[in-house]
Amino acid sequence: MFIEKISNSTVKISLDKQDLERLDISYETIDSSNIKTKDALLNILEQIRSESDMHSFGSKIFVEIFPLSCGLTIYFTEMSEEYRIKPTDTSFMSPYAFSFPTLKALINGCSCLFSQYSHRIFQSCLFRIENTYHLLIYPLDPKDDTSIKLLSEFGFFNGKGERFHSYLSEHAVSMLSKNAIDKIAALA
Repeated sequence: MFIEKISNSTVKISLDKQDLERLDISYETIDSSNIKTKDALLNILEQIRSESDMHSFGSKIFVEIFPLSCGLTIYFTEMSEEYRIKPTDTSFMSPYAFSFPTLKALINGCSCLFSQYSHRIFQSCLFRIENTYHLLIYPLDPKDDTSIKLLSEFGFFNGKGERFHSYLSEHAVSMLSKNAIDKIAALA
């Protein structure tokens, strides 16, 4: 894999045949709805962050993929300021509250969410009341209910709003105040 910084907002990635095999993708199989494609692109982005000075993509990224005779060229371009994610401005986000009757259900739900949608969750925290675990997630896109559907397979969706955070902060034991999904998924 060859990483080349084209501009302050664009990185060019050249992948050869071995890179494609390692990532388990090809030009013919790349599809934005395919989990292998998403995993491969996230792996490449992680490598960009670790190996170059373009480590802080803070907005939406435009991805262009072009075939080569023996590989692919991928361009990652950071979108303009209007699309920039402002981590300090969370006023548009309200937590989604879930409860899980068992630790196993919580771990399985978080593991599944982490592997498929962690890039769409701004923050998460975990509380416990007696033997019930309460997870709050702050999605980046409140209109997307994918995380609700996914976690509802493992636990119960209790609703949306700051009142859940206030109630749990006052009446529950705080177990993980930040990045709960990431930390719990690591237990799987």
